[in-house]
Amino acid sequence: MKKATNNVSFRTQILQYNIIVISAVFLALVFYIILNFYTIDEYENAFNQYRHVNGFYESLDNATDYLKDYLYTDAAASYASYEQEIRNTERHLKGLNESNMEEGWKTKLLSNMLDSYKEQVQITKDVFDQNLPSYGDEYTKLLDQFDLIKKTSSTFYENMTDNMEVQIAEFRQLKLYTILFSFGFGIILIVWLVYYTMMTAKGITEPLTSILKNIALIKQGSYDLTKISNMNIEMHELCEALEEMAVNIQKEFEMTKEHAELEKKLLETENENLKKDELLIQSELKMLQNQINPHFLFNTLNMTYKLALAENATKCSEMIEQISILLRYGLEKQNKMSDLKSEIQAVQNYVSIQEKRLGDRVKFEFFISDNLPNITIPGMILQPLVENSLEHGLRDCESDGEVIISLRYDEPYVYIQISDNGKGMDSEKCEHMLLNGFHDASGEHLGLYNVTKRLEMFYQDQVDISVDSAVDCGFSFTIKIKVV
Repeated sequence: MKKATNNVSFRTQILQYNIIVISAVFLALVFYIILNFYTIDEYENAFNQYRHVNGFYESLDNATDYLKDYLYTDAAASYASYEQEIRNTERHLKGLNESNMEEGWKTKLLSNMLDSYKEQVQITKDVFDQNLPSYGDEYTKLLDQFDLIKKTSSTFYENMTDNMEVQIAEFRQLKLYTILFSFGFGIILIVWLVYYTMMTAKGITEPLTSILKNIALIKQGSYDLTKISNMNIEMHELCEALEEMAVNIQKEFEMTKEHAELEKKLLETENENLKKDELLIQSELKMLQNQINPHFLFNTLNMTYKLALAENATKCSEMIEQISILLRYGLEKQNKMSDLKSEIQAVQNYVSIQEKRLGDRVKFEFFISDNLPNITIPGMILQPLVENSLEHGLRDCESDGEVIISLRYDEPYVYIQISDNGKGMDSEKCEHMLLNGFHDASGEHLGLYNVTKRLEMFYQDQVDISVDSAVDCGFSFTIKIKVV
């Protein structure tokens, strides 16, 4: 590929354009801010002049009124108020001097007149305090001084009005300049933005569009990046990278196609294996359930036979009814799921049968919490656990045997615990059985093995099984199920 004819990078071009726009906007803002500051300053100056002039004459009126009151009543408080108002007039006069009025000599003249007024006030006060005959003449001179100052108010107010009219004219002119400047600057900015947009579209959008079109043709090998590469340095480098990519893209495409076909075959094989595993699990589950019912049926029928010989027909009929309920439940739930309440009812029937068989040798106790949820559970889970306690823990028990069936809910877990106070087993043997899933070649703990396998098949990692036992300290089997 040939070297780009334009040696300036597109980034440099954009930066140059941005600097121009930012500089123009900055200068416009500076001009606008200076213009506004000048306008506000002129307005505040005119307002302050008016405020001080008005305050001066108002304070002078108040001071004269307080002085008259003093001369009539000889009240010290009135004279103190006069002095306060005189200080206010001096303060306003000072503010007027600081406002830089164009006719400053008038302010100086007003200051001299105020000094003359204060001197006449002092003379009048002294004559009044001494009760001299010349009091009337001095009081008249004082009023003349006051009237003379008051007459200057019209001149000052006229000057203020003239100044305000001048200020208003200047404000209008500044407003016109501002509008014209804003309008002109807005037009220039719009024109520049249109140009900037067109330049950006030409420098970015068009090359990218052309590159996208050529990318679709790279697979066919009929692309052409020559015109794009000559636009700027960035496009030249990008086109070189695309050229290098196009050399290997066909090979990559073929390799990707082969890889996709291989993954498809592997996925199909994996799906077939999963179906086989599912069939094996269902078959094993069915086998485990079928191992329970015949054993239980044999023991129950044998027990019923012995009770029928020892008791009358009423107890025998009750026993047969409970057996039929258990058999019906076991057959209905074979290869099916059940619920926790049905399991509790089934094990209660089983316990009732065992109570008749064992009499006072073994005591059964149920502890079921009120908030226990009716979760789905594999059928015939609780009965093998109770049977395990009777067959192994309490086999040789003659009296005081005890089996506790506890079911409670502690969110989000359901806890099922079957405990007995039988002979128990060694802790090492107990741990070994737990690690091996209660699988015993001798078949001694087939019931626990079946229960464990079925729970793990159904709940997977949502179930936790634990045992607690020691020699002569009983045996406890706990199931912890997470409710989701």
